[in-house]
Amino acid sequence: MIQSQHIFFNRFSWSLKLVILAAMIILAVGCSSTPQVINHPAPQFSLNTTAFDQSGCSEDQNGRQVCPADSPVGRLGCEQISTPGMYLGGLEPAYPLNVCWIAQTTGDSQYVYREGCLLPQYLSYVIWENGSFRRLADQNDLRAAYAPILSKNEALSYALAATGLAAYFDLQAPSNLRYFSERLEDTHVEVSPEGYLVHLYHYQLCGCGPHTTTAVEILVRQDGRLEELSRSPVYEDPEQDGLCID
Repeated sequence: MIQSQHIFFNRFSWSLKLVILAAMIILAVGCSSTPQVINHPAPQFSLNTTAFDQSGCSEDQNGRQVCPADSPVGRLGCEQISTPGMYLGGLEPAYPLNVCWIAQTTGDSQYVYREGCLLPQYLSYVIWENGSFRRLADQNDLRAAYAPILSKNEALSYALAATGLAAYFDLQAPSNLRYFSERLEDTHVEVSPEGYLVHLYHYQLCGCGPHTTTAVEILVRQDGRLEELSRSPVYEDPEQDGLCID
């Protein structure tokens, strides 16, 4: 009797190991299988930045405009300015707009979001309004300038401006990537009872690999307030697993 019990439990143990091994294989294959790709048309925006010819800033080798401290924009606290990505062209009112860059902040400095790794930069915005430049120093200023948010295109531009996240269009699913989702979907905006749901992306640049690309769902309320609803890993490039970025 004891021997038969031993044989039973031994067989049960091996069966359990086989089930676990099969589950691990299925999980690994599922994470790497090619996802369904859903594309959406990219919005067609335009930006008018000619007013910044009067900024007093001069272009450097990186394409940014360096602003002397006594220049019209430098007096607002911007060390550099740059033309924003075209997907910010849906903002209303359509003020001429540039990104304001500051290499470091003091205790009383304000910014909309930050970029970079060990040497971060702090970003806000400068607009041309009623014949002069005005800095939108933080998200409160951004909301005061552009709310209410009344369209899907404006919600997309506003979410990008406020968060520094990215809009991805014309996505494809190359076989060399490591996937964590069954669906890969372009940036798009949906109307909800609370406002607008904006589907954006974040790429983990800093640190050592893996460098994951994550889908981020942002709720943009009509009054300009934002709420991050979810973050979900979508894919990684295995060739970047050993890449370290400071």
